[in-house]
Amino acid sequence: MCNCLYNIDKIKILLTTIQTDWESPMTEEELKILRDYGNQNRKITHSYVYFIYVVTAMFLATPMVPKILDYYVPLNESRPQLSLYQTEYFVDPVQYEVPILIHAYIISPFPSTIIVAFDSLYANFVGHACSMFAVVGYRLKNAVDDKYVWNKQRKIIQDNKAHQSMISCIKDHNSILEYCQILKSSYNSCLFAIVVINMLALTITGFQTVIKMDEISEMIRFGTFSIGQVVHLFFLSWPAQKLLDHSLSIHQLVYLGEWYNISTRTKKLSIFIMMRSRKPCILSAGKMYTMSCESFSRVIKTSMSYFTLLTSLR
Repeated sequence: MCNCLYNIDKIKILLTTIQTDWESPMTEEELKILRDYGNQNRKITHSYVYFIYVVTAMFLATPMVPKILDYYVPLNESRPQLSLYQTEYFVDPVQYEVPILIHAYIISPFPSTIIVAFDSLYANFVGHACSMFAVVGYRLKNAVDDKYVWNKQRKIIQDNKAHQSMISCIKDHNSILEYCQILKSSYNSCLFAIVVINMLALTITGFQTVIKMDEISEMIRFGTFSIGQVVHLFFLSWPAQKLLDHSLSIHQLVYLGEWYNISTRTKKLSIFIMMRSRKPCILSAGKMYTMSCESFSRVIKTSMSYFTLLTSLR
């Protein structure tokens, strides 16, 4: 939340760019690409939101487990009561158990809501960049169609139109690169903090899940929290991987076009964009960690290594 407030000007630029791109003149095929990517992003984001709130609900339900068990499977004595988290209200926790629990239920969903808002905005920013790479790739691939072919006198028909189309694609490509650079600078520091905290928290909650195997409610609480952390980190890494792949795909899409049917001056333009597209657009956490599926698996392995170490020490 602090990151969004600190980078509010950059976020406004990103949102304005998205609005401008959607309002820019496009063919029906290009609009279809934007719509398809938009629908896909919406479905994925909604699924993620539902998952996070289900995990939150399971976490909130753990204090009710002893009460339910006491009702259906009573013991000679009451089971120990659970709280959502350890804190000090400076009152008798037994006498004021219900008000404390109500307060915890009111406060606990707020972090989940902030995470959902942050991640959804981030995922849609990245998704739009991917869709625009796809649009530019479509334009590059079709910049030269069957109208721009060599005639019998070995002259190119309407090559000026193909040349202007290639110039337009280069400008659009540069605009997307600038958009990605702003996106990277907006989330760079925050993603680093998220990755570090997520790795440490995943190690601790995974360890807590194991040592609480004999306490079902506690095991469920820490287990669902661990799963939520894994999904959270994956949801941040996967869009970044898509952005990396889409930025590299421009090189191939230029090559798949009918570049051999255009003049030398237009071929030189295609070489420029192919050279630039060989350098992928990446989102980083700090200056040492690249957000990608490969980095995600590395973080999970590192967390599991620390978790194994803690388990062996126990």
